[in-house]
Amino acid sequence: MHITLRQLQLFVTIAQHSSLTKAAEQLHLSRSAASMALAELESQFNQPLFDRNKQRLIINRFGEKLLPYADELLRRYRDIQSLTNLKQRLTGQLRIGVSNTIGNYLLPRLLANFRHQTQHLHQTITMGNSNNIFDALDHFRVDIGLVEQIPDRSHLHWEVWRQDHLSVAAAPNHPLAQKKRVSLDALSKNVWVVREAGSGMRHLFEQRIRSVLTACDVALELNSSECLVQSVMAGIGIGYLSQLSIADRVANQQLATLNTDIASQRDLYLVWHQDKHLDPLLSKFIEHCRQFEPQQR
Repeated sequence: MHITLRQLQLFVTIAQHSSLTKAAEQLHLSRSAASMALAELESQFNQPLFDRNKQRLIINRFGEKLLPYADELLRRYRDIQSLTNLKQRLTGQLRIGVSNTIGNYLLPRLLANFRHQTQHLHQTITMGNSNNIFDALDHFRVDIGLVEQIPDRSHLHWEVWRQDHLSVAAAPNHPLAQKKRVSLDALSKNVWVVREAGSGMRHLFEQRIRSVLTACDVALELNSSECLVQSVMAGIGIGYLSQLSIADRVANQQLATLNTDIASQRDLYLVWHQDKHLDPLLSKFIEHCRQFEPQQR
């Protein structure tokens, strides 16, 4: 069996994009050269690595078994290349997946500090809800995820990263904002603005709020944490919001937090594929995340 690094790189890139054409473009290959390289790789295993569906290549079960090994070999090859740098600087590209709230309110300072401390400047960011990030981790499109809920996939390793506090919030002129304490019955009689299904905040909303209210009228469902905050500020409805996103608005009296019996604490998580090779760059970033304090200046 003779498998080249170029063939493995093509295989991983196709798996990430589900497209031979896009993979060829990214690797600066002609489509015919890419098609030939894939055919040669599949012939080494005497079976296909992808299911063909019109113009899409969907990785099959055998391909899914190969993917973590191919990804690790490519990253170890980059580790070997980095040994030629006598300063032992961190090299390669770091691909980070973040859920919306973390991406908007924690990641910028986290990344700025990491760049300042390591002088590593090559990162790409994928932002989406927690399920989007889990899918990206599944297919090795990102190296690590910073998310708001525990993955329900056994092949993803997770650890508690830090804690966040949540509040039921309303516009300052909302009738509930004038009450010293807001009952569950009062919450049941109001309309809500919520995040979309698949997000960490939506999961907590269903678990902690909808499940205890006698009624729950949803006025808007949004896929942006900032749009959710702005909608609550505009008075469209009340919301269950992260303190990361509303602390400044509450301090400036643009939002009011309500005194309720709804749980107010949650964990945020670091997640990566259990078969992911933790090269020096990724290991350094994980350690940086563990030590990071958002109030750092």
